[in-house]
Amino acid sequence: MVLALWSMVAVTTFILVARHNRVSVVAIGYIGLLAYSVPALIGFTRPVSAKGLVPYLEPASSEAILVMVAAWLGFGLALLLMPSSVGGRRPPCYQLHPMRVIWFIRCALIISLACYAWMANRAGLEWYAMERADIYDAVGGLISIVWRWVSGIGLLASIYFDRPWGRGARIYQAIFALMVALNAIAGDRTVPVILAMAFAIVLLWEWPITKAALHWKAWAIGLATLAIIFFMKPFYLAYKRDLPFGRMLTGGSDPMAMVASWEAFGTHENIEGLIRSSTTYPWWNTVRDTLAQLLIQPSAFGFDSTGFNTVLQTQIFSQALYGLAGTFWGQAWAIGGIPVVIVFGLIYGGALVALHHASLKSKGMWFFFWIILGSVIGVYAHRNALENVLAQARQPFVGFVTIQVLVWVLLFGRFHTSIPAVPIVGRDYGK
Repeated sequence: MVLALWSMVAVTTFILVARHNRVSVVAIGYIGLLAYSVPALIGFTRPVSAKGLVPYLEPASSEAILVMVAAWLGFGLALLLMPSSVGGRRPPCYQLHPMRVIWFIRCALIISLACYAWMANRAGLEWYAMERADIYDAVGGLISIVWRWVSGIGLLASIYFDRPWGRGARIYQAIFALMVALNAIAGDRTVPVILAMAFAIVLLWEWPITKAALHWKAWAIGLATLAIIFFMKPFYLAYKRDLPFGRMLTGGSDPMAMVASWEAFGTHENIEGLIRSSTTYPWWNTVRDTLAQLLIQPSAFGFDSTGFNTVLQTQIFSQALYGLAGTFWGQAWAIGGIPVVIVFGLIYGGALVALHHASLKSKGMWFFFWIILGSVIGVYAHRNALENVLAQARQPFVGFVTIQVLVWVLLFGRFHTSIPAVPIVGRDYGK
């Protein structure tokens, strides 16, 4: 079965290069799926213990590997059936009036600093040193969501428009980067990883994948992303608890614990647990909770986004005394077996291709939103249920709209004119 998975990955890679050979959210989705397929590709999983991560791996089952084969099949079919990103006339790329661009970045900075001041006034200047579980209630949930995403969007936009923006961009970039770093120290690795992927798209915008894969910039971003994944959590735990970083990194026992702590092994073990227990999950619950995420605040209407993850935590791995990541592909299997996994793969790939085309046709700052949204799906989907993915996608939308509203208010709706423009970076498109 491992050989079948490797074959499916190879075929999908060929389809990606042949039909979507551009650095885009589609490529990010491919990388994300590949990363979370590593346990199945090597044929090992990590058991779940009661108190913490075990420093060893066990052989993966052929049934769980088959689930990942089906996921790649659905993803590959989506890339094959959706409109190609290669060839044909390239859609024009737009940007808004320069004054609106400048004020977009300024408004992002204003909102970011205002939110940080609010949180510091409410929970103290070093609120980020609190335990992660206590921060949300201490600083305010909505404020913290707006702050982390406005800061990230502002950083991305200030980097993209670096050249015409002038020397002032360095100050803005430094402040935004500081805010993103504080958010990471507070205990959030998701936003920095998503921003790293979005930054890769912006930096290498529309480069051929075959060229970007050999470029040092792509490798540097990849190494930085791996550093965030493996080192950020031990770092902020060591900082918060005043413990040695090395001890948090290895779990105080065996260096193998660092490898076993990789989240991909946890998500694969979720699939193993679902298969062992023959767990089923009502399709209507998924549809209901997913549609509910289109509301601004689903909880106000009694809807939740953690239904499937609760099943994992309380029924499948009830012995675990710590939080577990979810599983997108495991949810599909629990709903209807392999056929539904293929359907979820089609949805996953189709959404990424659609978002890439939306980014190509977007006008003004919506370009950044489509890229971030695609990065959210490509990075976040594999470790959560479908409704969780939409709940996470709603957060950058709230942050983006907050900036846009303030820009419109301060500029009184002026400077709406869009002018065709070549992207600031990635000018050697197609070379």
